[in-house]
Amino acid sequence: MMKRIKSIDTFRGLCMIWLVTAHIIPQWLNNSGYLLYDFLWNITDSIGACAFLFLSGISSFIAFKKRESNTRENAFSMKNARNEYYFRALIIFLIGFIVNLILAIYNNMWWWIFAWDFLQVISISLILAWPLFKRSNLVRIAIAIAFWVVNEIILFFIRPSLGEEPSLVFMLLYTTEQLDSILWFFSFFIIGTVIGDLIFKYLLIENNASKKKYLKNNILIPCIIISIILICLGYLLEFPDLFSSQGWAHIRSLPWRIYALGVDIFLISLLIFIEEYELIKFKKNYRFLFYFSYYSFTVYASHYLLTLIFLNLFNVDLTFWFFLIMTMILYGLLLNVLYKKLGPKVSIKIQISRLSSFLANYIDKRKNRVMRL
Repeated sequence: MMKRIKSIDTFRGLCMIWLVTAHIIPQWLNNSGYLLYDFLWNITDSIGACAFLFLSGISSFIAFKKRESNTRENAFSMKNARNEYYFRALIIFLIGFIVNLILAIYNNMWWWIFAWDFLQVISISLILAWPLFKRSNLVRIAIAIAFWVVNEIILFFIRPSLGEEPSLVFMLLYTTEQLDSILWFFSFFIIGTVIGDLIFKYLLIENNASKKKYLKNNILIPCIIISIILICLGYLLEFPDLFSSQGWAHIRSLPWRIYALGVDIFLISLLIFIEEYELIKFKKNYRFLFYFSYYSFTVYASHYLLTLIFLNLFNVDLTFWFFLIMTMILYGLLLNVLYKKLGPKVSIKIQISRLSSFLANYIDKRKNRVMRL
């Protein structure tokens, strides 16, 4: 059985903790806290939605290659895997659409139905990525770059000026520049598939010496060098105003995306280095983050309740940090209890996978009946 890379769970857990924290801070703090919020957002949102997309690309590609290896002689089974994959993407999209519809009705903003939010960008990324899984890494990297180039060209022509109403095309492609448009976030997913390919090839190597050599020469050194270049390039292209609500992360600027991609590649490389060279024993120490990863969609669906507990109550002081840290610890302990008592039953992600698998198998059975007739 192929080894599970715990670094992916650890990183995804960090993503979910940041997501919860990023939504709690502006709700719990009064107006005096906006400078802190803007600073943390501009620097740390590199491990937010874009990192989650990046990790989804890694895990989706590894899952695809595992399924392909197990069913190499069975084309029918691979079609089943494709159907299951697309059903999962469509279910996620449907959930996101329902959420948007509710918000559109509640806020009386019809155009919010088409808003690019977390769930929409994940589902569309999954749909777009499947045909690219069999393409070379160079092709996928070229496509990732092309998405950003095309995005800049489109924005140049349709970005609304100050005080000007956004066009319908702008709203369909971006909604606002604070949301997660597919035109800039799909590149994180597709670069993740490239890293996933490198990790999968590493996992196939059985000889320990060859494995360490491949890890060092093909993953760690190239990825760390590339990530440092990207981080520095992001700063050089646009030195950020870190205390502004119009800072580079808020408006998803190209320099911020370059910086964020560099951070994501660096962190996954660092975590893999720590795990594979056993600098930290992941067996026990990563479990707290694992629960946030395992219940990632459940956390996403439920964490908004936390934002209402201390609404606009705090200044930026020790009391605020104490309650924030204690809330995250208690939230993690709750996920631990859920994992031990209920396991996958309360994991929305796993239930989506089960439903998509059921639908794919149902279609296969229907096809088999038709063929027999």
